[in-house]
Amino acid sequence: GWMAGLPEYDHGALVMNLYKGKKIGNVVGWLGFVANAARGQHWHILGYQQGARDLAQTPPGPQFDGKHIEICATAFATTDLPSGNPDLPATNGVGCDQTGGTSGGPWVVDFSGVGGATNFLNGNNSYRYNSPNPPENLKLYSPYFGDGAVNLRNAAQAVPVP
Repeated sequence: GWMAGLPEYDHGALVMNLYKGKKIGNVVGWLGFVANAARGQHWHILGYQQGARDLAQTPPGPQFDGKHIEICATAFATTDLPSGNPDLPATNGVGCDQTGGTSGGPWVVDFSGVGGATNFLNGNNSYRYNSPNPPENLKLYSPYFGDGAVNLRNAAQAVPVP
């Protein structure tokens, strides 16, 4: 869907060769995965944003430098159809002030900080609107992880890894 210009499907997968005979997740860590879940989730959203916050349009707070991970702990707030097509799964929107550079960062359900099956990937940082007025400029959106995310994950897992 993303290749067809549909923001509702803004997610991807990466298949990597083994590293010293091990899967990369066994070397650097991994997340569990959950899809087709209720929208009413609570997420921890991670990102290394570096885009400056516009302090004239957002509440005071630190500027971002892209060198430190920032985490938003937030819950479902709204849906959006950026392409305008009601036949597509609406994206999930939350309140989060993360800025440019955080794209692709994970939305994690049941975040424990431990890794693996105790943390479930259920979204990713996709887009926000540049509105001059809060709260519109403080909303961050992710594609809904439904059948499209499941199909993408299954296709990636089916690729033989040398």
